[in-house]
Amino acid sequence: MGVTTQFARFLIEARDYRVSFKRTLTLGRQTLYADRNHLASLLHEHKRWPEGMTFEQFERRIAASPYVEPFLEMIGASEVFSLDVSGFEGANILHDLDKPVPRELHESFDCIIDGGLLEHVFNFPAAIESCMQMTKRGGHLIINTPASNFCGHGFYQFSPELFYRILSPENGFEVVRLLAQENPHTLGTFLGLPFSADHAGPRFETTDPAKLGQRVQFLTELPAVLLVLAKRTEIVPLFQSTPKQSDYVAAWRESGTQSSEKPAVYVPPLWRRVAAAMITAVTTQSYRERLRAYAFDRLRKPIVWRKYRQQSQYLRNGKLFRKID
Repeated sequence: MGVTTQFARFLIEARDYRVSFKRTLTLGRQTLYADRNHLASLLHEHKRWPEGMTFEQFERRIAASPYVEPFLEMIGASEVFSLDVSGFEGANILHDLDKPVPRELHESFDCIIDGGLLEHVFNFPAAIESCMQMTKRGGHLIINTPASNFCGHGFYQFSPELFYRILSPENGFEVVRLLAQENPHTLGTFLGLPFSADHAGPRFETTDPAKLGQRVQFLTELPAVLLVLAKRTEIVPLFQSTPKQSDYVAAWRESGTQSSEKPAVYVPPLWRRVAAAMITAVTTQSYRERLRAYAFDRLRKPIVWRKYRQQSQYLRNGKLFRKID
């Protein structure tokens, strides 16, 4: 649970989207894992370097605490609170997110930051609802969470679809940015000394599956995360209807069935399904890419093309993902 170099970058960039960190809540007492030199470069690059601060002062300030508070103060936080089920790391709000937060915490924070707690909470729906309730109108919810290849890290790994359906206009939110990135963060020791390292790949802006009418899936060779920035645009009752996966909703609508209790999905005759599959197979880009990757695999070592074969169908698909750096 903490802020890596890549998540620190996302937080610094959030200021470009008019995010206020004035009164910030972190989920858990978050450790600052970001490399100091990279952090300093990012602050300079985005013109967020604290006025009048020397690099020596910056280093002393960051080194004064292993936690994220000094960094958040540098990017605009006046007050930083942390919420956790236990006070073992010094969180100043003790609450179990498996249960709803008390009413007095509703609409209390300009920004809520999760550097990797939600995947560890069994009752995720209750936890995300509490986070949404604690966000002020005009405030923001910022999440860094596992997407794939983190099996065993926590209870869950999440998909872009989940956050697009939860942080939706129906619930008074809008997703401002949603990025996917290979970013395995390594914690370990060398010669008895602790070290951390980010192995970050390119970042990809992900498209809302409901806008495409298809699933936004991706396979990666390395562990991947989602970086989510959402804004609370209005105060409305949350989850008056349960979020549903968008491609199923489209199928129910196409079949003329609107009931969520007994969704009757239209199943075409076998001959129509076979014909449609054959047409799709020979015309879609993903099929051609898979065929090309298979042919190359016959000629070259499989390990060389494994990553290409996995990513070609997903991250290389410009409709689903747009590479931004």
